[in-house]
Amino acid sequence: MHRWHFQRLFRWFIPVFFFAVALCVVIARQKSSGVGLSFQDDGVYADFAVARNVVENQVYALHPDQAAPGVRNVLWRFLLAAIMLVSGGEREAAYILGAVFSLLTILLCLRLSHLLFPFPPFIIYAAVLLILAPSFLLTAMDRPSLSMLTAILTAACLFHVEGLTERRSPLPMRSAVLVGLLAMNHLEFLIVWIVFFIHALVMNLFGRERSNSAAFVVTRALTGVFIIVLCLFPLIAWNLSVIQVPWPQVVGAPFVMDCWVSEGPLAAIQSYFSSVREGMVTAVSLLYGTPFLSGPFERILLWFGVLSITGLAIWRPEERPYTLLLFLLLLMPLSYALIYPSLGWGAALPVYSSMTPLFVVAAAFGIFRVPFLVEGLYRKWKQGLPAAYGFSAWWIAMGSILLLVCLIRSGSLFKERNKSLSGQLEARSAVSDAIDSGAIKGKWVVTDQPGWIAYRHRTRVLDLTGEFSPQVLACLDGKGGLDASELGVYLAGEKPDSMVLWTPESEAISSLVPCEPVVRDSARPAPEWPKICAVSNFGAF
Repeated sequence: MHRWHFQRLFRWFIPVFFFAVALCVVIARQKSSGVGLSFQDDGVYADFAVARNVVENQVYALHPDQAAPGVRNVLWRFLLAAIMLVSGGEREAAYILGAVFSLLTILLCLRLSHLLFPFPPFIIYAAVLLILAPSFLLTAMDRPSLSMLTAILTAACLFHVEGLTERRSPLPMRSAVLVGLLAMNHLEFLIVWIVFFIHALVMNLFGRERSNSAAFVVTRALTGVFIIVLCLFPLIAWNLSVIQVPWPQVVGAPFVMDCWVSEGPLAAIQSYFSSVREGMVTAVSLLYGTPFLSGPFERILLWFGVLSITGLAIWRPEERPYTLLLFLLLLMPLSYALIYPSLGWGAALPVYSSMTPLFVVAAAFGIFRVPFLVEGLYRKWKQGLPAAYGFSAWWIAMGSILLLVCLIRSGSLFKERNKSLSGQLEARSAVSDAIDSGAIKGKWVVTDQPGWIAYRHRTRVLDLTGEFSPQVLACLDGKGGLDASELGVYLAGEKPDSMVLWTPESEAISSLVPCEPVVRDSARPAPEWPKICAVSNFGAF
Protein backbone atom coordinates (compact mmCIF):
# COMPACT_ATOMS: atom_id res chain seq x y z
CA MET A 1 0.00 0.00 0.00
CA HIS A 2 1.31 3.43 -0.91
CA ARG A 3 2.28 5.63 2.03
CA TRP A 4 -0.26 8.28 1.01
CA HIS A 5 -3.09 5.74 1.08
CA PHE A 6 -1.94 4.45 4.46
CA GLN A 7 -1.91 7.95 5.94
CA ARG A 8 -5.38 8.63 4.57
CA LEU A 9 -6.73 5.40 6.05
CA PHE A 10 -5.00 6.16 9.35
CA ARG A 11 -6.55 9.65 9.41
CA TRP A 12 -10.04 8.14 9.23
CA PHE A 13 -9.32 5.19 11.53
CA ILE A 14 -8.16 7.15 14.59
CA PRO A 15 -11.39 9.17 15.14
CA VAL A 16 -13.61 6.16 14.43
CA PHE A 17 -11.72 3.95 16.85
CA PHE A 18 -11.59 6.70 19.48
CA PHE A 19 -15.35 7.27 19.18
CA ALA A 20 -16.14 3.56 19.51
CA VAL A 21 -13.99 3.21 22.63
CA ALA A 22 -15.31 6.41 24.24
CA LEU A 23 -18.95 5.46 23.60
CA CYS A 24 -18.45 1.97 25.05
CA VAL A 25 -16.79 3.44 28.15
CA VAL A 26 -19.62 5.94 28.69
CA ILE A 27 -22.30 3.27 28.26
CA ALA A 28 -20.47 0.93 30.64
CA ARG A 29 -20.18 3.72 33.23
CA GLN A 30 -23.87 4.47 32.86
CA LYS A 31 -24.89 0.84 33.38
CA SER A 32 -22.57 0.51 36.36
CA SER A 33 -24.24 3.53 37.99
CA GLY A 34 -27.50 1.58 38.17
CA VAL A 35 -29.59 3.51 35.64
CA GLY A 36 -29.25 0.96 32.85
CA LEU A 37 -30.22 1.85 29.29
CA SER A 38 -32.59 4.60 30.42
CA PHE A 39 -33.23 8.03 28.97
CA GLN A 40 -33.51 11.37 30.68
CA ASP A 41 -35.83 13.02 28.17
CA ASP A 42 -39.48 11.95 28.36
CA GLY A 43 -39.79 12.71 24.64
CA VAL A 44 -37.65 9.63 23.90
CA TYR A 45 -40.31 7.42 25.48
CA ALA A 46 -42.97 9.20 23.46
CA ASP A 47 -40.96 8.32 20.36
CA PHE A 48 -40.88 4.70 21.54
CA ALA A 49 -44.64 4.58 22.08
CA VAL A 50 -45.39 6.07 18.65
CA ALA A 51 -42.89 3.80 16.87
CA ARG A 52 -44.38 0.78 18.64
CA ASN A 53 -47.89 1.73 17.48
CA VAL A 54 -46.60 2.17 13.94
CA VAL A 55 -45.19 -1.38 14.05
CA GLU A 56 -48.01 -3.11 15.93
CA ASN A 57 -51.10 -1.15 14.85
CA GLN A 58 -49.99 0.66 11.68
CA VAL A 59 -51.14 4.01 13.08
CA TYR A 60 -49.17 7.15 13.97
CA ALA A 61 -50.34 7.66 17.53
CA LEU A 62 -49.27 7.60 21.16
CA HIS A 63 -52.21 5.28 21.89
CA PRO A 64 -53.95 3.18 19.20
CA ASP A 65 -57.24 5.01 19.81
CA GLN A 66 -55.65 8.48 19.55
CA ALA A 67 -54.35 9.36 16.08
CA ALA A 68 -51.83 12.18 16.53
CA PRO A 69 -50.84 14.97 14.10
CA GLY A 70 -47.36 14.80 12.67
CA VAL A 71 -45.49 17.80 14.06
CA ARG A 72 -42.31 16.56 15.76
CA ASN A 73 -39.75 13.81 15.10
CA VAL A 74 -41.95 12.16 12.47
CA LEU A 75 -39.06 10.92 10.33
CA TRP A 76 -37.17 9.74 13.41
CA ARG A 77 -40.14 7.76 14.72
CA PHE A 78 -40.67 5.95 11.42
CA LEU A 79 -36.95 5.18 11.18
CA LEU A 80 -37.03 3.91 14.77
CA ALA A 81 -39.99 1.70 13.89
CA ALA A 82 -38.07 0.26 10.93
CA ILE A 83 -35.03 -0.59 13.06
CA MET A 84 -37.30 -2.08 15.73
CA LEU A 85 -38.44 -4.68 13.22
CA VAL A 86 -34.83 -5.88 13.03
CA SER A 87 -33.54 -5.32 16.57
CA GLY A 88 -36.77 -6.29 18.33
CA GLY A 89 -36.52 -3.58 21.02
CA GLU A 90 -37.00 0.18 21.22
CA ARG A 91 -34.04 0.92 23.48
CA GLU A 92 -31.61 -1.15 21.46
CA ALA A 93 -32.83 0.47 18.23
CA ALA A 94 -32.39 3.96 19.70
CA TYR A 95 -28.84 3.23 20.90
CA ILE A 96 -27.88 1.71 17.56
CA LEU A 97 -29.22 4.68 15.60
CA GLY A 98 -27.65 7.19 17.98
CA ALA A 99 -24.23 5.57 17.55
CA VAL A 100 -24.57 5.26 13.77
CA PHE A 101 -25.61 8.87 13.23
CA SER A 102 -22.91 10.16 15.61
CA LEU A 103 -20.31 8.21 13.69
CA LEU A 104 -21.69 9.60 10.42
CA THR A 105 -21.37 13.12 11.84
CA ILE A 106 -17.70 12.49 12.64
CA LEU A 107 -17.03 11.26 9.10
CA LEU A 108 -18.79 14.28 7.61
CA CYS A 109 -16.71 16.60 9.80
CA LEU A 110 -13.57 14.85 8.60
CA ARG A 111 -14.60 15.67 5.04
CA LEU A 112 -15.49 19.27 5.91
CA SER A 113 -12.21 19.75 7.80
CA HIS A 114 -10.26 18.39 4.84
CA LEU A 115 -11.94 20.87 2.50
CA LEU A 116 -11.40 23.77 4.88
CA PHE A 117 -7.76 23.09 5.77
CA PRO A 118 -6.15 19.93 4.28
CA PHE A 119 -3.65 19.52 7.09
CA PRO A 120 -3.74 16.01 8.69
CA PRO A 121 -3.11 17.11 12.31
CA PHE A 122 -5.95 19.64 12.06
CA ILE A 123 -8.34 17.08 10.56
CA ILE A 124 -7.68 14.49 13.27
CA TYR A 125 -7.74 17.09 16.04
CA ALA A 126 -11.10 18.50 14.89
CA ALA A 127 -12.64 15.01 14.92
CA VAL A 128 -11.28 14.12 18.37
CA LEU A 129 -12.39 17.50 19.73
CA LEU A 130 -15.90 16.83 18.43
CA ILE A 131 -16.01 13.47 20.21
CA LEU A 132 -14.97 15.08 23.51
CA ALA A 133 -17.21 18.12 23.02
CA PRO A 134 -19.79 18.52 25.80
CA SER A 135 -22.93 16.43 25.22
CA PHE A 136 -21.82 14.80 21.94
CA LEU A 137 -21.52 11.30 23.39
CA LEU A 138 -24.43 11.88 25.76
CA THR A 139 -26.60 12.94 22.85
CA ALA A 140 -26.01 9.61 21.15
CA MET A 141 -27.40 7.88 24.25
CA ASP A 142 -29.88 10.35 25.70
CA ARG A 143 -31.34 12.11 22.65
CA PRO A 144 -30.60 9.86 19.66
CA SER A 145 -33.06 11.82 17.51
CA LEU A 146 -30.77 14.84 17.94
CA SER A 147 -27.86 12.75 16.66
CA MET A 148 -29.84 12.14 13.48
CA LEU A 149 -30.62 15.85 13.09
CA THR A 150 -26.96 16.74 13.65
CA ALA A 151 -25.78 14.32 10.97
CA ILE A 152 -28.36 15.53 8.44
CA LEU A 153 -27.63 19.23 9.06
CA THR A 154 -23.87 18.65 8.84
CA ALA A 155 -24.35 16.85 5.52
CA ALA A 156 -26.61 19.65 4.21
CA CYS A 157 -23.99 22.28 5.10
CA LEU A 158 -21.20 20.21 3.54
CA PHE A 159 -23.14 19.84 0.26
CA HIS A 160 -23.98 23.55 0.31
CA VAL A 161 -20.32 24.48 0.68
CA GLU A 162 -19.33 22.09 -2.11
CA GLY A 163 -22.02 23.62 -4.33
CA LEU A 164 -20.38 27.03 -4.06
CA THR A 165 -17.02 25.77 -5.30
CA GLU A 166 -15.96 25.92 -8.92
CA ARG A 167 -17.67 23.67 -11.47
CA ARG A 168 -20.63 23.21 -9.11
CA SER A 169 -24.09 24.77 -8.92
CA PRO A 170 -25.14 26.83 -5.86
CA LEU A 171 -27.89 25.56 -3.60
CA PRO A 172 -27.63 21.89 -4.60
CA MET A 173 -30.89 19.97 -4.54
CA ARG A 174 -29.46 17.31 -2.25
CA SER A 175 -29.12 20.04 0.40
CA ALA A 176 -32.78 20.92 -0.19
CA VAL A 177 -33.79 17.28 0.28
CA LEU A 178 -31.86 17.13 3.55
CA VAL A 179 -33.45 20.35 4.80
CA GLY A 180 -36.83 18.84 3.91
CA LEU A 181 -35.98 15.77 6.00
CA LEU A 182 -34.99 18.06 8.87
CA ALA A 183 -38.30 19.92 8.56
CA MET A 184 -40.13 16.58 8.84
CA ASN A 185 -38.73 16.41 12.37
CA HIS A 186 -38.98 20.09 13.33
CA LEU A 187 -40.61 22.64 11.06
CA GLU A 188 -38.23 25.28 12.42
CA PHE A 189 -35.40 23.84 10.32
CA LEU A 190 -36.91 25.66 7.34
CA ILE A 191 -34.81 28.66 8.38
CA VAL A 192 -31.69 26.69 7.37
CA TRP A 193 -32.71 26.94 3.71
CA ILE A 194 -33.27 30.68 4.14
CA VAL A 195 -29.72 31.04 5.49
CA PHE A 196 -28.40 28.94 2.60
CA PHE A 197 -30.18 31.18 0.10
CA ILE A 198 -28.91 34.43 1.60
CA HIS A 199 -25.38 33.05 1.79
CA ALA A 200 -25.44 31.81 -1.81
CA LEU A 201 -26.83 35.15 -3.01
CA VAL A 202 -24.12 37.12 -1.22
CA MET A 203 -21.42 34.77 -2.53
CA ASN A 204 -22.77 35.29 -6.06
CA LEU A 205 -22.65 39.07 -5.69
CA PHE A 206 -19.00 38.95 -4.58
CA GLY A 207 -18.03 36.29 -7.09
CA ARG A 208 -18.43 38.01 -10.44
CA GLU A 209 -16.11 35.52 -12.08
CA ARG A 210 -18.85 32.91 -11.83
CA SER A 211 -21.20 32.45 -14.77
CA ASN A 212 -24.29 32.12 -12.56
CA SER A 213 -26.49 35.18 -12.22
CA ALA A 214 -28.51 36.26 -9.20
CA ALA A 215 -31.66 35.16 -11.03
CA PHE A 216 -30.18 31.66 -11.29
CA VAL A 217 -29.59 31.56 -7.53
CA VAL A 218 -33.17 32.69 -6.88
CA THR A 219 -34.48 30.00 -9.24
CA ARG A 220 -32.44 27.36 -7.45
CA ALA A 221 -33.78 28.59 -4.12
CA LEU A 222 -37.41 28.37 -5.32
CA THR A 223 -36.75 24.88 -6.68
CA GLY A 224 -35.40 23.91 -3.28
CA VAL A 225 -38.53 25.31 -1.61
CA PHE A 226 -40.64 23.13 -3.90
CA ILE A 227 -38.63 20.05 -2.89
CA ILE A 228 -38.98 20.91 0.80
CA VAL A 229 -42.75 21.31 0.40
CA LEU A 230 -42.87 17.89 -1.27
CA CYS A 231 -41.12 16.43 1.78
CA LEU A 232 -43.69 18.07 4.07
CA PHE A 233 -46.69 17.15 1.91
CA PRO A 234 -47.32 13.73 3.59
CA LEU A 235 -47.37 15.44 7.01
CA ILE A 236 -49.72 18.16 5.82
CA ALA A 237 -52.06 15.59 4.26
CA TRP A 238 -52.04 13.52 7.45
CA ASN A 239 -52.73 16.55 9.64
CA LEU A 240 -55.65 17.55 7.44
CA SER A 241 -57.15 14.11 7.88
CA VAL A 242 -56.62 14.09 11.66
CA ILE A 243 -57.26 17.66 12.82
CA GLN A 244 -58.55 19.36 9.62
CA VAL A 245 -55.76 21.97 9.56
CA PRO A 246 -52.37 21.77 7.78
CA TRP A 247 -50.41 22.50 10.95
CA PRO A 248 -51.62 22.85 14.54
CA GLN A 249 -50.92 25.78 16.80
CA VAL A 250 -48.30 25.42 19.53
CA VAL A 251 -48.65 25.92 23.27
CA GLY A 252 -46.38 28.80 24.28
CA ALA A 253 -46.36 30.56 20.90
CA PRO A 254 -47.69 34.09 21.57
CA PHE A 255 -48.97 34.80 18.05
CA VAL A 256 -51.96 32.50 17.51
CA MET A 257 -54.21 32.56 14.46
CA ASP A 258 -57.07 34.11 16.45
CA CYS A 259 -55.04 37.32 16.71
CA TRP A 260 -55.98 38.22 13.12
CA VAL A 261 -59.68 38.15 14.07
CA SER A 262 -59.59 39.36 17.66
CA GLU A 263 -57.11 42.23 17.19
CA GLY A 264 -57.50 43.09 13.51
CA PRO A 265 -54.80 42.90 10.81
CA LEU A 266 -52.91 46.08 11.77
CA ALA A 267 -52.85 45.33 15.49
CA ALA A 268 -51.94 41.70 14.76
CA ILE A 269 -48.92 42.77 12.69
CA GLN A 270 -47.81 45.13 15.44
CA SER A 271 -48.23 42.34 17.98
CA TYR A 272 -46.16 40.02 15.79
CA PHE A 273 -43.20 42.39 15.45
CA SER A 274 -43.38 43.18 19.15
CA SER A 275 -42.99 39.47 19.88
CA VAL A 276 -40.08 39.29 17.42
CA ARG A 277 -38.26 42.12 19.20
CA GLU A 278 -38.80 40.50 22.57
CA GLY A 279 -37.65 37.13 21.26
CA MET A 280 -34.42 38.40 19.69
CA VAL A 281 -32.47 38.36 22.95
CA THR A 282 -33.87 34.97 23.87
CA ALA A 283 -32.90 33.55 20.47
CA VAL A 284 -29.28 34.60 20.95
CA SER A 285 -29.13 33.45 24.58
CA LEU A 286 -30.49 30.02 23.65
CA LEU A 287 -27.81 29.67 20.98
CA TYR A 288 -25.04 30.42 23.48
CA GLY A 289 -26.74 28.18 26.03
CA THR A 290 -25.92 25.04 24.05
CA PRO A 291 -23.38 22.81 25.84
CA PHE A 292 -20.38 23.57 23.61
CA LEU A 293 -20.92 27.35 23.71
CA SER A 294 -21.76 27.58 27.39
CA GLY A 295 -18.19 28.55 28.35
CA PRO A 296 -16.44 31.84 27.46
CA PHE A 297 -13.24 30.07 26.34
CA GLU A 298 -15.09 28.10 23.66
CA ARG A 299 -17.00 31.18 22.51
CA ILE A 300 -13.78 33.14 22.05
CA LEU A 301 -12.19 30.35 20.03
CA LEU A 302 -15.34 29.94 17.94
CA TRP A 303 -15.52 33.59 17.00
CA PHE A 304 -11.79 33.76 16.40
CA GLY A 305 -12.04 30.80 14.04
CA VAL A 306 -15.09 32.20 12.22
CA LEU A 307 -13.50 35.62 11.85
CA SER A 308 -10.27 34.00 10.63
CA ILE A 309 -12.23 32.18 7.93
CA THR A 310 -13.99 35.42 7.01
CA GLY A 311 -10.72 37.33 6.85
CA LEU A 312 -9.15 34.72 4.59
CA ALA A 313 -12.24 34.83 2.38
CA ILE A 314 -11.69 38.53 1.71
CA TRP A 315 -8.31 37.88 0.09
CA ARG A 316 -8.82 34.34 -1.18
CA PRO A 317 -12.00 33.69 -3.20
CA GLU A 318 -11.67 29.92 -2.80
CA GLU A 319 -12.24 30.36 0.95
CA ARG A 320 -15.52 32.25 0.59
CA PRO A 321 -17.90 29.26 0.70
CA TYR A 322 -16.78 28.61 4.29
CA THR A 323 -18.20 31.96 5.43
CA LEU A 324 -21.38 29.90 5.86
CA LEU A 325 -20.30 29.54 9.50
CA LEU A 326 -20.52 33.31 9.97
CA PHE A 327 -23.94 33.41 8.32
CA LEU A 328 -25.20 30.61 10.56
CA LEU A 329 -23.99 32.37 13.69
CA LEU A 330 -25.60 35.67 12.72
CA LEU A 331 -28.72 34.67 10.80
CA MET A 332 -29.96 31.59 12.63
CA PRO A 333 -30.94 33.50 15.82
CA LEU A 334 -32.44 36.29 13.73
CA SER A 335 -34.43 33.86 11.60
CA TYR A 336 -35.58 31.92 14.64
CA ALA A 337 -36.82 35.12 16.28
CA LEU A 338 -38.94 35.74 13.17
CA ILE A 339 -40.73 32.39 13.45
CA TYR A 340 -40.84 32.21 17.26
CA PRO A 341 -44.19 34.02 17.61
CA SER A 342 -45.90 31.24 15.65
CA LEU A 343 -43.83 28.19 16.63
CA GLY A 344 -42.45 28.97 20.10
CA TRP A 345 -39.09 27.89 21.50
CA GLY A 346 -39.77 24.15 21.64
CA ALA A 347 -37.30 23.29 18.87
CA ALA A 348 -34.55 25.73 19.87
CA LEU A 349 -32.39 23.03 21.51
CA PRO A 350 -32.35 20.60 18.54
CA VAL A 351 -31.96 23.40 15.97
CA TYR A 352 -29.04 25.07 17.73
CA SER A 353 -27.37 21.95 19.10
CA SER A 354 -27.31 20.35 15.65
CA MET A 355 -24.82 23.05 14.59
CA THR A 356 -22.28 22.00 17.24
CA PRO A 357 -19.99 20.06 14.83
CA LEU A 358 -19.65 23.17 12.66
CA PHE A 359 -18.73 25.24 15.70
CA VAL A 360 -16.15 22.65 16.79
CA VAL A 361 -14.48 22.70 13.36
CA ALA A 362 -14.38 26.52 13.43
CA ALA A 363 -12.82 26.56 16.92
CA ALA A 364 -10.19 24.02 15.88
CA PHE A 365 -9.45 26.05 12.74
CA GLY A 366 -8.83 29.15 14.86
CA ILE A 367 -6.24 27.30 16.94
CA PHE A 368 -4.38 25.92 13.92
CA ARG A 369 -4.35 29.20 11.98
CA VAL A 370 -2.70 31.34 14.67
CA PRO A 371 0.90 30.25 13.85
CA PHE A 372 0.35 31.00 10.17
CA LEU A 373 -0.93 34.48 11.03
CA VAL A 374 2.14 35.03 13.20
CA GLU A 375 4.30 33.78 10.35
CA GLY A 376 2.77 36.33 7.98
CA LEU A 377 3.50 39.17 10.40
CA TYR A 378 7.01 37.82 11.00
CA ARG A 379 7.81 37.95 7.30
CA LYS A 380 6.85 41.62 7.12
CA TRP A 381 9.29 42.66 9.82
CA LYS A 382 12.16 40.23 9.43
CA GLN A 383 13.60 37.99 6.74
CA GLY A 384 13.27 34.26 7.17
CA LEU A 385 10.80 32.16 9.09
CA PRO A 386 10.33 31.43 12.79
CA ALA A 387 11.46 28.08 14.14
CA ALA A 388 9.20 25.21 13.10
CA TYR A 389 8.95 23.80 16.62
CA GLY A 390 7.04 26.93 17.64
CA PHE A 391 4.14 25.81 15.46
CA SER A 392 3.98 22.40 17.13
CA ALA A 393 4.33 23.90 20.62
CA TRP A 394 1.38 26.22 20.02
CA TRP A 395 -0.82 23.47 18.60
CA ILE A 396 0.00 21.07 21.42
CA ALA A 397 -0.49 23.67 24.17
CA MET A 398 -3.72 25.32 22.97
CA GLY A 399 -5.13 22.09 21.58
CA SER A 400 -4.56 20.30 24.86
CA ILE A 401 -6.18 23.13 26.81
CA LEU A 402 -9.34 23.03 24.69
CA LEU A 403 -9.49 19.24 24.81
CA LEU A 404 -9.07 19.34 28.58
CA VAL A 405 -11.81 21.95 28.97
CA CYS A 406 -14.19 19.89 26.84
CA LEU A 407 -13.30 16.71 28.72
CA ILE A 408 -13.96 18.37 32.09
CA ARG A 409 -17.28 19.81 30.91
CA SER A 410 -18.32 16.47 29.42
CA GLY A 411 -17.46 14.66 32.65
CA SER A 412 -19.45 17.18 34.68
CA LEU A 413 -22.45 16.82 32.37
CA PHE A 414 -22.22 13.03 32.63
CA LYS A 415 -22.23 13.10 36.44
CA GLU A 416 -25.13 15.55 36.57
CA ARG A 417 -27.06 13.48 34.05
CA ASN A 418 -26.63 10.22 35.98
CA LYS A 419 -27.67 11.91 39.21
CA SER A 420 -30.74 13.47 37.58
CA LEU A 421 -31.59 10.24 35.77
CA SER A 422 -31.44 8.29 39.04
CA GLY A 423 -33.97 10.68 40.59
CA GLN A 424 -36.19 10.51 37.52
CA LEU A 425 -36.18 6.72 37.59
CA GLU A 426 -37.43 6.81 41.18
CA ALA A 427 -40.11 9.32 40.24
CA ARG A 428 -41.23 7.22 37.27
CA SER A 429 -41.28 4.16 39.53
CA ALA A 430 -43.54 6.09 41.90
CA VAL A 431 -45.96 6.79 39.05
CA SER A 432 -45.91 3.14 38.00
CA ASP A 433 -46.47 2.01 41.60
CA ALA A 434 -49.47 4.33 41.92
CA ILE A 435 -50.98 2.93 38.72
CA ASP A 436 -50.19 -0.73 39.44
CA SER A 437 -51.42 -0.54 43.04
CA GLY A 438 -54.69 1.10 42.05
CA ALA A 439 -53.99 4.34 43.94
CA ILE A 440 -54.76 6.07 40.65
CA LYS A 441 -56.45 4.61 37.61
CA GLY A 442 -54.34 4.22 34.51
CA LYS A 443 -57.08 4.32 31.89
CA TRP A 444 -57.32 8.06 31.15
CA VAL A 445 -54.45 10.16 32.54
CA VAL A 446 -53.91 13.93 32.27
CA THR A 447 -50.19 14.74 32.10
CA ASP A 448 -47.66 17.22 30.75
CA GLN A 449 -45.11 14.44 30.03
CA PRO A 450 -47.02 11.68 28.25
CA GLY A 451 -44.10 9.59 26.96
CA TRP A 452 -43.23 7.38 29.93
CA ILE A 453 -46.84 6.66 30.94
CA ALA A 454 -47.93 5.78 27.40
CA TYR A 455 -44.83 3.65 26.80
CA ARG A 456 -44.71 1.83 30.14
CA HIS A 457 -48.43 1.31 30.76
CA ARG A 458 -49.91 1.60 27.25
CA THR A 459 -52.50 3.93 28.71
CA ARG A 460 -54.55 6.65 27.06
CA VAL A 461 -53.25 10.10 27.99
CA LEU A 462 -54.50 13.65 27.69
CA ASP A 463 -51.37 15.53 26.67
CA LEU A 464 -51.34 19.08 28.02
CA THR A 465 -48.57 20.05 25.58
CA GLY A 466 -51.07 19.57 22.75
CA GLU A 467 -48.86 17.39 20.56
CA PHE A 468 -50.81 14.16 21.08
CA SER A 469 -54.07 15.79 22.24
CA PRO A 470 -54.68 18.59 19.73
CA GLN A 471 -58.10 19.24 21.27
CA VAL A 472 -56.26 21.00 24.10
CA LEU A 473 -55.11 23.65 21.61
CA ALA A 474 -58.70 24.91 21.41
CA CYS A 475 -58.21 26.16 24.98
CA LEU A 476 -55.36 28.55 24.12
CA ASP A 477 -55.74 32.18 25.05
CA GLY A 478 -54.61 35.16 22.97
CA LYS A 479 -50.98 34.80 24.14
CA GLY A 480 -50.51 31.12 23.42
CA GLY A 481 -51.07 29.93 26.99
CA LEU A 482 -53.82 27.63 28.23
CA ASP A 483 -56.97 29.46 29.30
CA ALA A 484 -57.89 28.14 32.75
CA SER A 485 -61.68 28.41 32.42
CA GLU A 486 -61.82 26.83 28.96
CA LEU A 487 -59.43 24.06 29.99
CA GLY A 488 -61.53 23.35 33.07
CA VAL A 489 -64.67 22.98 30.98
CA TYR A 490 -62.83 20.70 28.57
CA LEU A 491 -61.47 18.48 31.37
CA ALA A 492 -64.92 18.29 32.93
CA GLY A 493 -66.27 17.00 29.64
CA GLU A 494 -63.49 14.44 29.21
CA LYS A 495 -63.66 13.18 32.82
CA PRO A 496 -60.09 11.78 33.17
CA ASP A 497 -59.31 9.16 35.82
CA SER A 498 -56.07 10.62 37.18
CA MET A 499 -53.47 13.33 36.83
CA VAL A 500 -49.65 13.27 36.76
CA LEU A 501 -48.02 16.71 36.50
CA TRP A 502 -44.25 17.16 36.38
CA THR A 503 -43.63 20.88 35.91
CA PRO A 504 -44.59 23.45 38.58
CA GLU A 505 -46.41 25.53 35.96
CA SER A 506 -48.72 22.62 35.20
CA GLU A 507 -49.61 21.99 38.85
CA ALA A 508 -51.94 25.00 38.74
CA ILE A 509 -54.17 22.90 36.49
CA SER A 510 -54.90 20.57 39.41
CA SER A 511 -57.00 23.36 40.95
CA LEU A 512 -59.41 23.06 38.01
CA VAL A 513 -60.41 19.48 38.83
CA PRO A 514 -61.33 17.54 41.98
CA CYS A 515 -57.88 16.09 42.54
CA GLU A 516 -56.94 13.80 45.47
CA PRO A 517 -53.13 13.62 45.83
CA VAL A 518 -51.53 10.22 46.39
CA VAL A 519 -49.65 9.95 49.69
CA ARG A 520 -45.92 9.75 49.04
CA ASP A 521 -43.33 7.59 50.69
CA SER A 522 -41.24 9.90 52.89
CA ALA A 523 -38.12 7.89 52.06
CA ARG A 524 -38.23 9.10 48.47
CA PRO A 525 -36.91 12.52 47.29
CA ALA A 526 -40.23 14.35 47.16
CA PRO A 527 -39.00 17.48 45.30
CA GLU A 528 -38.15 15.37 42.26
CA TRP A 529 -41.55 13.69 42.15
CA PRO A 530 -44.44 14.78 39.99
CA LYS A 531 -47.81 15.60 41.47
CA ILE A 532 -49.79 12.36 41.36
CA CYS A 533 -53.49 12.45 42.13
CA ALA A 534 -56.72 10.61 41.45
CA VAL A 535 -59.59 12.54 39.93
CA SER A 536 -62.94 12.14 41.69
CA ASN A 537 -66.43 12.99 40.48
CA PHE A 538 -66.72 16.10 38.31
CA GLY A 539 -70.27 16.79 39.44
CA ALA A 540 -69.29 19.62 41.79
CA PHE A 541 -67.26 21.30 39.06
